[in-house]
Amino acid sequence: MNQFISSTNNTFLSLLQTLRDTTQANTPMSAVQSAYIFFSDGTDGIVLQSLVEYQCSCTSTPQCTLPLQMYHYYFPIQFSIPGLRLGCFVIEGVLQSTLECFYNQTCLNSLQSYIISPISINVIPLNSSLSSQFNETSTIQEVVNELMVDKWNLSSIYENYYKECQPIKCSYSYVDRNNIVIIITTLIGLIGGLVKVLRFMIPKLVKFIPRLMKKIRKYFSSSRSETENNVIEPTIGKWHKIKNFLQNLNLFSSIPPSTNEYDLRNQRISTRLFIIALVFSTAILIGYNSLIHVTMIGNINSPDLAQYLDLYSQYPQTLTCPCTDITIKYEEFLEIDYTLHQLCSSTFVTDDWLDYLDEADTDDVSYIADIRVSGISMFQALKTFCES
Repeated sequence: MNQFISSTNNTFLSLLQTLRDTTQANTPMSAVQSAYIFFSDGTDGIVLQSLVEYQCSCTSTPQCTLPLQMYHYYFPIQFSIPGLRLGCFVIEGVLQSTLECFYNQTCLNSLQSYIISPISINVIPLNSSLSSQFNETSTIQEVVNELMVDKWNLSSIYENYYKECQPIKCSYSYVDRNNIVIIITTLIGLIGGLVKVLRFMIPKLVKFIPRLMKKIRKYFSSSRSETENNVIEPTIGKWHKIKNFLQNLNLFSSIPPSTNEYDLRNQRISTRLFIIALVFSTAILIGYNSLIHVTMIGNINSPDLAQYLDLYSQYPQTLTCPCTDITIKYEEFLEIDYTLHQLCSSTFVTDDWLDYLDEADTDDVSYIADIRVSGISMFQALKTFCES
């Protein structure tokens, strides 16, 4: 938006500066004789004299200006108009002028008291209390630099943008704990390697820790007294079967099976240690995978606007939805409006005001630096700026 405004401003100001430079280089005779005026030398000759010869020369200083005032015959000043300037060329005077008088009702009343026109007009001053980037002392040049625009209003129609974008897929990431599916999948992937490691390590540990084996043999070979009872006998029988199964369980039997009691005992101890280690390792893996936080990736294909807004509200930092088209024209989703300087909607740039000045009585006015003579050209220029 800022780039568009800047580009538009620069283009307009470049054309305006070219016009000013061309005008100054050609030094045309102004229709209102603001640069030079003709005087009779008392004979048959005509003298060309600079209007502002006592301040500066239009030849060497085209930006030279004079105050625009009310004069009576032979130049006695009747009323000075705050802010208005007359330049060597109309555009130079306009650009260096301010609108101070036109914000002030008293100044306007005084101005109108010197303008005798058959046309009556109700003049309302500009409102200084309006919120604006300009004030009463802002020059017309400053206002023109902004294209006479007081405020730019940009509105974006996001629905249109999304329609043009048409993302094929939206991806987002978030940090969360592993779910049960991921935990089970991870365990399945690790359990095979864990079993191989334990099957390799535990038999060797059993062989190289004789003291531990001695304690285990002593513990499992100790006799236990049993009290038989007719009521609990079936339960005790089942327990003995389970105990015998566990005591004789051997996952590390040799091929062919060994009959050596020492080897069998080592294999059974290895089996028990293996089961304990496997259960313990599995519990650790389950606990670890259920507690750690991992980055999850989610994808939604061809989401509509409602889905996108919902995703954006949840994952504003990580959501990505690449557009189908790399470039989208701004005109498809942007609406640009603007508010002009209040001068452009005031009485001072209307045909009624121009007619009011054009019909003013100038019989007693002979000096071009009088608003009743050159004012209409200035306000026509202001009107042009507003319309362009």
